[in-house]
Amino acid sequence: MLQYFTPRATSASILSLRSRALPPSLTLALAGVLTLTLTLTLGQPATLTAQQATGALASPTPQPSAADSSAVVQVLLDLFDGMRAKDEALLRSVWHPEARLLTAPGGRMPDEGALRSTAIDAFVQGVLAGEAHLDEVIFDVQVHIDGRLASAWAPYNLFVDGRFQHCGVDAVQLVHEAGAGRWLITQLTDTRRVDGC
Repeated sequence: MLQYFTPRATSASILSLRSRALPPSLTLALAGVLTLTLTLTLGQPATLTAQQATGALASPTPQPSAADSSAVVQVLLDLFDGMRAKDEALLRSVWHPEARLLTAPGGRMPDEGALRSTAIDAFVQGVLAGEAHLDEVIFDVQVHIDGRLASAWAPYNLFVDGRFQHCGVDAVQLVHEAGAGRWLITQLTDTRRVDGC
């Protein structure tokens, strides 16, 4: 294929190779790379910035304010306070009506590898009906916010009746609902493991 590319090659001539040998998606990718290569070979100044060359063309997400981050973390704390106190109103208050709860267990857990979905109502009823005292402790929470969308990455340790059960990460998506006046969880996916805690 390289015999086609001479110092006089252009993007149009590179793209014309599509019908000769390359699939369309590869042709477009190669056209961009080869056009840049030809530009550099011909001694013309490169016009790409370092940010463009790495593919980071979108505006960076602004750092959330401390107040916004605290409000997101507070929703998680309310969830776990509700679990500890078996407080149905508090447990239900953190979820968006369309919320999903998923578990991706791993690390020698009994149901390792099976992605499991739990209805929010079943989760709440399970917490309320259970005799065990659940204490989920989160730490080193990382929060990202863009407009009404937030995500939180929260490592945790779960204790059942005061004894360590497992650890993992809660990956939480939230949306700010004006009607609720606060952040609500739209999806929480957790991992569960017993190793490396």
